[in-house]
Amino acid sequence: MFGKAYGPCILAFVEVAAVPDDFSCKDYPQAPPERGFRLPANLRVNPAPANAAEGFAAYGGRWYGWSPSGRELMLVVHQLGVDRAMAVYSWTAANRAPTDRPGATARRGEFDPATKTLNFTEPNQLKIETTLRPDGRLSVNLSGQDSKGPPLNVVMRKLD
Repeated sequence: MFGKAYGPCILAFVEVAAVPDDFSCKDYPQAPPERGFRLPANLRVNPAPANAAEGFAAYGGRWYGWSPSGRELMLVVHQLGVDRAMAVYSWTAANRAPTDRPGATARRGEFDPATKTLNFTEPNQLKIETTLRPDGRLSVNLSGQDSKGPPLNVVMRKLD
């Protein structure tokens, strides 16, 4: 996990003769390995319609992050309506057990204009609640249907 996340930055750091004072790993973002995700073929992100709820269009696109356990996650919000969205939630194998596999689910979400959140709460599915952060990233809370434990909190960055 560390090598995937920081490999490009480490190489850039090692290869320079003198490290500039303003050197930062933010200049070397890691792109997700598409091969590790189970995404539908020909998945395209469509723009929001002109009459979409205020603040909703910014949710469209591919969002990428890491769970605290090291599993890579992607949320692709590919179809936006006025206040509804279609998305694919995908995860890679966590590489802890040979039986662990990547996967994906198609999701339907609703935008709440009062709270500016996009939530996916279909029956018998993982509950996904998303909120845009001031820094442009996406806060994602994942919780099971029974909600007995605390939600898993993930911060995702927009890929496109």
